[in-house]
Amino acid sequence: MRTLVKAYAEMFDDVARVAPASPWNRFLEEEVSMSASIPSDPVGYAADIKPLFRELDRSSMLSHFDLWSYEDVSDNAGAILERLEEETMPCDGPWPEDRVEVFRRWLEQGSPA
Repeated sequence: MRTLVKAYAEMFDDVARVAPASPWNRFLEEEVSMSASIPSDPVGYAADIKPLFRELDRSSMLSHFDLWSYEDVSDNAGAILERLEEETMPCDGPWPEDRVEVFRRWLEQGSPA
């Protein structure tokens, strides 16, 4: 429901600027505001992060740290995220934004195992 309301809010954004006092626009603003404050699903290393790294990625980085090791990835998470955002990692091409976002959320949530 919230996703649908948010989609409608985005579609009618121009209308909201023209008629900001309408009850519909106030409803949309409240719903979008509420959906933006809902916390993201928890992200864990074993279930969500480790599967993002391929054998090729692991082999490429093994001289520095092990991408299949929770301790190594959590210790280097800030640097990894920086490289992912700069699109310099992995070496054969950048991750799609949704994968980067999963890693970012994991880091923001305290890098749980």
